[in-house]
Amino acid sequence: DIEGIYYDIYRNIEISFEEGHAYYVTVDGVTYNKDMTKVEFCSKNYVGDYVMPDTVTDINSMAFYNIDGLTSVVVSDQVTEIVYATFASCKNLKSVELPEGLVSIGMYAFRDTPLLDGVVLPETLMDIGNGAFEISGIKSITIPDSCEYISYNAFKNSRIETLDLGEGVVEIDSMAFG
Repeated sequence: DIEGIYYDIYRNIEISFEEGHAYYVTVDGVTYNKDMTKVEFCSKNYVGDYVMPDTVTDINSMAFYNIDGLTSVVVSDQVTEIVYATFASCKNLKSVELPEGLVSIGMYAFRDTPLLDGVVLPETLMDIGNGAFEISGIKSITIPDSCEYISYNAFKNSRIETLDLGEGVVEIDSMAFG
């Protein structure tokens, strides 16, 4: 997979921007676009909890991919979608606070997060993407009534012991809880 190889090479490069850069700003190891409405990427050396600024409305795919030092995340109230592999392979991520208003959790968003157990899905969530929580540490999950679609492998190989399915669920793909 050429894209995967390219990204793995990219992740081994530490990128930073000088103060006053025309397009990007880096604050405490996280790089945003200039007006801080989009998270571009996180430093591979990031350690600790992360509280996203309220100005953020979008997060780049794979922005926090494989950031082992990340332990918890509070997502901005302005974010409506967690996109492709945003927090995938964050081996020490234990909890995530998702905003009311979140509509979609994309493919592999929290894949391979073995310590992740603290997740409350908001009442506005409509779909959970392919492999979104695959290989996670989640033991108990409540799917809100607003959620209509749970995709293939969404919770595959997670540690779910308790599942509460909302009344709005219309379709559960194969192996969603395999």
